[in-house]
Amino acid sequence: MILSLLKTEQRVTLDRIVEMTHLSNGRLLGTIEKLIEDGIVEGAGSGKSRFYILSEKEYKDSSRNVPYMR
Repeated sequence: MILSLLKTEQRVTLDRIVEMTHLSNGRLLGTIEKLIEDGIVEGAGSGKSRFYILSEKEYKDSSRNVPYMR
């Protein structure tokens, strides 16, 4: 669900992920941190302004022809 949301919206905050998945912040943060550790997702910013994007590696591996933007 998280990866699908990132592929469609390209840049999302934790609040947006909570809104779309109906999962708790705590549960999502653990999952997102694992995705960051695995190099699939990148996080930027801090606090309420923190957002997440797919990593450059994920764009290269993706069948979609969408340019990587940070």
